[in-house]
Amino acid sequence: MGQRQLGHGAPLLGYPETHNNKRSSWSRALSLWASLALLLLASTVVALLVNSIFGQWRVEHKLNEDQGVEANDVVESEHGVIAADDGRCSEIGVSILRDGGHAIDATVATALCLGVVNPTSSGIGGGGFMVFRSSATSKAEAYDMRETAPSAASKDMYANDINSKYHGALSLGVPGEIAGLHEAWLRHGRLSWKALFAPAIRLAKDGFIVSPYLSSAINSSAKMIMDDPGLRQVFAPNGKFLKLGDTCHNIELARTLEAIAEQGPGAFYNGSVGESFVKDVRKAGGILTMEDLKNYKVNVIDAMAVDVMGYTILGMPPPSSGTLGMSLVLHILNSYGTSEEATGSLGLHRLIEAMKHMFAIRMNLGDPNFVNITAYATDMLSPTFAKQLQKKIFDNTTFPPDYYMSRWSQLRDHGTSHFCVVDSDRNAVSMTTTVNYHFGGGVLSPSTGIVLNNEMGDFSSPTEISADDLPPAPANFIEPNKRPLSSMTPVIILKDNQLVGVIGGSGGMFIIPAVIQVFLNHFILGMKPLAAVQHPRVYHKRQLGHGAPLLGYTETQSWRRALSVWASLALLLLACSILGQWGVELEHKPIEDQGLESNNVVESEHGVVAADDGRCSDIGVSILRDGGNAIDATVATALCLGVVNPMSSGIGGGGFMVFRSSATSKAEAYDMRETAPLGASKVWYTSV
Repeated sequence: MGQRQLGHGAPLLGYPETHNNKRSSWSRALSLWASLALLLLASTVVALLVNSIFGQWRVEHKLNEDQGVEANDVVESEHGVIAADDGRCSEIGVSILRDGGHAIDATVATALCLGVVNPTSSGIGGGGFMVFRSSATSKAEAYDMRETAPSAASKDMYANDINSKYHGALSLGVPGEIAGLHEAWLRHGRLSWKALFAPAIRLAKDGFIVSPYLSSAINSSAKMIMDDPGLRQVFAPNGKFLKLGDTCHNIELARTLEAIAEQGPGAFYNGSVGESFVKDVRKAGGILTMEDLKNYKVNVIDAMAVDVMGYTILGMPPPSSGTLGMSLVLHILNSYGTSEEATGSLGLHRLIEAMKHMFAIRMNLGDPNFVNITAYATDMLSPTFAKQLQKKIFDNTTFPPDYYMSRWSQLRDHGTSHFCVVDSDRNAVSMTTTVNYHFGGGVLSPSTGIVLNNEMGDFSSPTEISADDLPPAPANFIEPNKRPLSSMTPVIILKDNQLVGVIGGSGGMFIIPAVIQVFLNHFILGMKPLAAVQHPRVYHKRQLGHGAPLLGYTETQSWRRALSVWASLALLLLACSILGQWGVELEHKPIEDQGLESNNVVESEHGVVAADDGRCSDIGVSILRDGGNAIDATVATALCLGVVNPMSSGIGGGGFMVFRSSATSKAEAYDMRETAPLGASKVWYTSV
């Protein structure tokens, strides 16, 4: 068998040991059916970061025609399946299932593994949400292990330094992952708690290969890593950054995991590990105390159930806004009556408009233990309310932000790691875990090896000025022990009370639209599982000037990407999106071997170029970097297109161009349309 590529997604339990097809099993990109229970793990990126494509022990992110990969390959498994955003962790979860473990056992082991090999997005220094459904009882539980504000926190704590809300130890929320995993294990686990830690401990102690994603995160966070002694010790030993293929060790994290494996979660929440952690946090400027750790509580409640479009969606109640957001958008679209109404440019327009309404309303949500959100939650679940909003959507126009009842500014949430589990009994888990930004707050506890989350950044602050010129949301203001609002959307899908899908995503604010669109693509529009996840997706920030960005191009990562263009709406959907303060938001496919981040948002102070061949976009960008203006870049880009795209463009043709000067606000129209030759006449082509 060929060498397994690390970090390439989601292996599967139960792939046939022999396969009649001439292709070896591990080389196929596979979408998964587990006794008809579809595991569709939708990343917020079109290239399948945490995909639902599986091989026996390996998954391919991109289809490789040379390997004969088919987009509709299906694997059946009687034993269970796991998909995580690092294949090594999927393999560990699979081994737990093979040893007779329950879906929750596999969840614990997989989550711990991700905290070791994907510390930029996940870890025991963070928290998350988990939805579990028991096949025996049909009961669905929601595990809220979201981080909480420390007891010394206050809504004005960042008034003098808003940056400390996102960076440094002061941005730390009380971690909840270990407490949440342990609570789920107490209720449903079969194997010993200690056994579930062994694989992650081994990876941290013996070392693991740096994946493309981690390598990219290290490169993009270089200054932050060098500024923090703990991060530097692990990711830049001897002053040299680890690179793709290097071996990374986190010995202190291995010791921490060993202590928690032996002593239980008390080692962290009421023991020596916690004491060391708190000491490091406070030394770095944080306000966490041992009392904060001791008082942390996991909330376990019934999962929220939404019946829409013939399916039941099981998900998290607030402070996650994912299920409610998904409910509102799907109910709005369902008001149109037929699945055909969700297709094409018109369907895309309606989807974007529905998302605008949803994002505006969701900022009225918050931690239900601190604020009364009943009315808003009820509305977001109501088909009647959705119908009222649907009547405000017009098929031939869009509106300014105020039209969408926008009252409060949006979150700046990022990151996350998602994985899905279905075991042999058809018990299902959908879990999203996070430390928020890359490496959380940019601090690693030297004595414990734990990366500190920066989830306090998900709260709203009274003095913070947002890009959308709206005030912060009072329902999400900081209070001691309060949980911040979240975009995480782990869901389980039922049809006639039977498990048919497990979906989730990563990427902060991109998650809700991504999960919605993958659900629509597969379950409503009938796309094959792989196609449903790979299909281009849009996102709308509800912010004037940010339009509806389409997965597309960055300044330098363009020509190898698949570009899909919807020529509709008054939106520039050709990867340009619409410029806001010289920034453009692009959701795109990551090219793993280029080390791209899965939820990249590109901000440019210099300008942007998008063409239907990214090499020409790159050329235009280089002109701008050299001091050229938009017209200079236009000339170079057009000439490039005539060379590399001669079937559609070139100096042998013509065109139209509109130019607007920002200095004068004057707009010019350049008609360079071809003209009829002097000798032409209206009867030139008359048949003889």
